[in-house]
Amino acid sequence: MPRRVPNEVIVELQKRAENVRNVSIVAHVDHGKTTLADALISSNGIISSRSVTDQMRYLDSREDEQLRGITMKSSVISLHHKNTAGDHLVNLIDSPGHIDFSSEVSTAVRLSDGCLVVVDVVEGVCPQTKAVLRQAWLERLKPVLVLNKIDRLILEKKFTMLEAYHRLNQVLEQANAAVALLFSAEDNWTTGIGVIDDSKIYFAPESGNVVFGAAFHTWGFTIDYFADIYAKKLGARKNVLKRALWGDYYINMKQKKIVKGALEKGKDPAFCTYILKYFYEIYNLVADKNKEKCMAFAQQLKIKIYPREEKAIMTSPDSFLTSLLGQWLPISNAALKLVCFISKMIAVPKKELPQNRRGPLSMEEIRARRAAAEEAAAKASAVESNEIVEVKRSDSEEESHVFIAIGRVFSGKISKGDRIHGLGAKHRVGESTFSEEITIGELYLVMGKDLLSIDVAPAGALVGIGGIKEASTMIINTGTLSSTLRCPSFAPVYMEAVPILRVAVEPEDLMEMEKLREGLKLLNVADPCVEIMDTATGELVLGACGEVHLEKCLDDLETRDVKSPHDFHLTSGKRSAPIVPFRETLIEAPKVDELGESFGQQQEEIDQASGSVTLYTINRQARIKVQAFPLPSSVRLFLETRSEDLRSIILGKASLEFNDEIRSSLMDVFHKAGFAKSSATVDQIIAFGPEGFGPNILLNMVEINIKSLDQQLISGFQVAANSGPMMEEPMAGVGFRLLEWEIIQEDNFDITLTSGQLMSTVKEACRKSFSILHKRLLAAMYTCEIQASCEVLGKVYGVIGKRDGKILEEDMVEGTDLFNIKAALPVIESFGFADEIRKKTSGLASPQLRFSHWSEVEGDPWWVPTTEEEIQHYGEKADYESTAKKYMNLIRKRKGLWIEQKTVEHAEKQRTITKNK
Repeated sequence: MPRRVPNEVIVELQKRAENVRNVSIVAHVDHGKTTLADALISSNGIISSRSVTDQMRYLDSREDEQLRGITMKSSVISLHHKNTAGDHLVNLIDSPGHIDFSSEVSTAVRLSDGCLVVVDVVEGVCPQTKAVLRQAWLERLKPVLVLNKIDRLILEKKFTMLEAYHRLNQVLEQANAAVALLFSAEDNWTTGIGVIDDSKIYFAPESGNVVFGAAFHTWGFTIDYFADIYAKKLGARKNVLKRALWGDYYINMKQKKIVKGALEKGKDPAFCTYILKYFYEIYNLVADKNKEKCMAFAQQLKIKIYPREEKAIMTSPDSFLTSLLGQWLPISNAALKLVCFISKMIAVPKKELPQNRRGPLSMEEIRARRAAAEEAAAKASAVESNEIVEVKRSDSEEESHVFIAIGRVFSGKISKGDRIHGLGAKHRVGESTFSEEITIGELYLVMGKDLLSIDVAPAGALVGIGGIKEASTMIINTGTLSSTLRCPSFAPVYMEAVPILRVAVEPEDLMEMEKLREGLKLLNVADPCVEIMDTATGELVLGACGEVHLEKCLDDLETRDVKSPHDFHLTSGKRSAPIVPFRETLIEAPKVDELGESFGQQQEEIDQASGSVTLYTINRQARIKVQAFPLPSSVRLFLETRSEDLRSIILGKASLEFNDEIRSSLMDVFHKAGFAKSSATVDQIIAFGPEGFGPNILLNMVEINIKSLDQQLISGFQVAANSGPMMEEPMAGVGFRLLEWEIIQEDNFDITLTSGQLMSTVKEACRKSFSILHKRLLAAMYTCEIQASCEVLGKVYGVIGKRDGKILEEDMVEGTDLFNIKAALPVIESFGFADEIRKKTSGLASPQLRFSHWSEVEGDPWWVPTTEEEIQHYGEKADYESTAKKYMNLIRKRKGLWIEQKTVEHAEKQRTITKNK
């Protein structure tokens, strides 16, 4: 086992910026990121190589991470690496692979220089692999591909060497295809076709950006290693051999020539003959438990095998393979090359800070502590019980965790006590707005779950900064620290997943509500993808990316991030059922409002043919006519995808050129959707809704003669668009035309009285105009991607069909019995889906769920049978409940709205129609 590098050496290496290397590990879930991290950590003697085989998961320091076996929070550790160029400091970051925690990957790659992309060669490039490649591409990182778990091809799949070579080549092509899509997606019309050189962006073993290995057995190599060996043996040039050792080449040893076309001539490629055969030989020897030949193989490689490891050939083959191959080809030598940085805050127990950590006590300190303890015990026996309660309460109010901001120094240096500026995301160069002056507290070198105090961090260093949360209100999830206001702040990070799943929380004791609010604030600081909402009804709503992310957030809220975990407990009885958003389109207006009050005070005229509604204000001083119409799906999608651009235009933050660009794009969308006068339609838009930039529009077809009432008309539209009458959910894909506007009694017109009534009347007119058109629900949908073997394919389909899912694609992974399944699944049906899939398939399939789109739910939720055939088929009251009606009743019941449902209190006491005799 390598000797552990002293902390003093790590601190000294950090001062040499040119020798600091940061590397992050990104991959699909269960492809071996954390195992690779353990293998790299073992090279520094922090853990033994045997711990890697035992799956220690050193950087998974959270209890729920160890329990679930997945990484949930990115972790950082500094490692020493020595090569021909000298000593280097490698800051290693292990990031999550589950889609629910993709925000952790986003913050990790935000300031990265490079990353290791790990791929399981059996499963190949999976959805999350493509996602992390996209995140790395957006941050302009140069990735290195790690083809991991090659041992599975030999031991599990029983591939021949040629089949293994073809499989490795297929995975390499899959990764390059994903990179090619990212490259082609960037349209650059200023450069001629064929001028851009894209040869440097792809993965190629001869270029030195591909690592082959098995992190579980701590071995890995690049083509360079074997090119060096064979260049000396054959007397050939290394660069020529690098190209020959990967590809359709073989080496003619008699003529000492490299010949192309190995497969055509029925020969094994050089990669099989001169590289892969060694691993097949040793794995087969260990599988056969051939002790003599295993030891002969080790002697041939001049590797020292201890007696305990020699015995492991018979009892623990993995330990022997780790010892042999890990000494011959340590994966740390092949992988520790790139740099990366993470910018986020993590919760650290206060007692684990270096200044609070217990050190060795002198005899004087021991005697003093013993005397103090005896004195405290004597006092404690004499105090009243109420005084004891007060002491306990004051102790419990102390913070159990502090927050450490992880940051990278780009230029200059940062020291304890420095006064610098904290810049928010909206900071503008040279201005003092959205900035504040803060004092740097403690500085730490992060070593996994341990922290090492330092005084100064130079450029290029990865450093933990204490006191940021307490000192700054501008920096919440990420931010920029600078000694000058002339520094631009970093752009917001790209989030692969969005918080679509919500739950309302409240404490056991309502007196603890403020502590809950504080806990939610801290949770928002610790997790960049958490969404916290304080609704108008007083509910505190927590938004998460998925079911696993939600459970992790609730666990943090209970045990980690609240100030006093001893006093505050969030139990399952105080969590609402998960809140799933819906959208309403073209719904039926109720006969009464939600308070049960009739609309009889208003005179209304409904034109069934045109879909228009005319309403009067209650004081009958104004009359308006509104018509609803459905927006084409292309227009709705445009308004949804460009909502942030529309928001910047409405708030006056966009340039005139950008304003014209959005206007022309919107005109083009309307024209393609079939609007005859697209230009006039865009000019008539006076509002988007809800919230001023949503997927609904209000068109003004008349000239309003009282400009002071413009805002009342728009406000009424916004209220209606934000809360539809069917489930009080926002509307989407609906347009309104203001057809007529009239003041009836101009002489007695009271603008102060009418303005409020006008807003209410516009709201009701919009809602009623929906009722005479067809009505549908839009459900939030997940894209579900599953990789499963053919044996459990039917069970996977059964679970998806049971939950109203729809299969979109099914592809077989070449060379394996695995299938990649892509399906659409309603978010409301996703609870417990992952657990059910794992149970039905005995753990052979695991889904990845990502929010993708809104989908129309088939059927009118208010439909009742009318024709004779419908009544005969469904019954007079349509006892069959459609999917749309089921969803509608679930949401209405959660919100306390009226639903048409009969409640049976005592089933055994129901009346029977019988004649007493």
